[in-house]
Amino acid sequence: EVRTGSHTGTLVGSESGTITGATGLTYVQSGAYGRGSGTASYDIDNIKIYNGVTSTTTPATWTRQPPSFTASFWAAGGTAGPWTPVNYHNEYAGGTWSTATALGTAVQMVSGCGTKTAGLVIGGDTADTANPISTVQAWNGSAWSTSTGGTMNVARNQHATGGSSISAWACAGRTGSSGNNTSSFWNNSSWTSGATTSTNRRNHGGAGSTDDCWITGGYDGSNSLASTEQYNGTSWSAGGNLSVAVNSIMGGGGDTYNAIITGGYDGSNNSNRSNIYNGTAWSLGGTLSNAHRYGITSGTPDDAIAGLGYVSSWTPTWAELYNGTTWSTTGSVSSGRTTGAGGN
Repeated sequence: EVRTGSHTGTLVGSESGTITGATGLTYVQSGAYGRGSGTASYDIDNIKIYNGVTSTTTPATWTRQPPSFTASFWAAGGTAGPWTPVNYHNEYAGGTWSTATALGTAVQMVSGCGTKTAGLVIGGDTADTANPISTVQAWNGSAWSTSTGGTMNVARNQHATGGSSISAWACAGRTGSSGNNTSSFWNNSSWTSGATTSTNRRNHGGAGSTDDCWITGGYDGSNSLASTEQYNGTSWSAGGNLSVAVNSIMGGGGDTYNAIITGGYDGSNNSNRSNIYNGTAWSLGGTLSNAHRYGITSGTPDDAIAGLGYVSSWTPTWAELYNGTTWSTTGSVSSGRTTGAGGN
């Protein structure tokens, strides 16, 4: 259906089609359809996989089927020492890391989102931890650009981000010498301000889309945090607390009903815990081999990757994969660093 204004607007026209014989799908891809002088673009969202029940007396059930994340991952930016930003860019596939085109601007204390062919490195810092920038570096699979990802309306570092290259968000972090509670949203045209969170925080975890995202943990300037906040496209609300307050998380994966973070700093030690969220409460997942902080985590609680977190140096090269039960080591990246951005 095509409607004016929104999904409840006046119906302009509609078309439908049926696809049959689609079995054993590996990927579902969205696209754009043009007709006449107009173009309609769309996204596929909330994919559900039918479990094969055919009985007319027993209601059929549906389950969410997340895509495979650990087969395709990228990491960019970070610091190779306190505080020396780098422009490293690496890609991961099937247990092997490769070197990709370097960032145009070396940046640290940064976060990112998107895929290996369409990603964003958002904000960060080019000098110290208290000098955030509003620059967004966009990757199209072959080159980085600062003209296609817009410029954030709020300069920030040590923040959380999520979404895609055309629909992204960034929340909290440092906007100067202290943390903040603001959020920014990208609609493939411009960055605008969204709702504020209840708590100022930085060095926290977060992930999800622009209408289904979350942040957790972090540091409020005095204490590590255990609180979680969730965003529904309009406002932030309180979620479940972590069992242990932790900061220096820098990353996360999944949506508000299926989320994961790893590592962090609990005030005394680096953590080797993974924490899993179901939309209400956090629980402990598998234990990592590397207790770390300032690492990158992405994926879902059933299929995640973590790595490049500070263990005993600022140039770690480790990475681990998670299958929903246990973590296992995988190939090492050639360019070690911490506080970088990543995505799938």
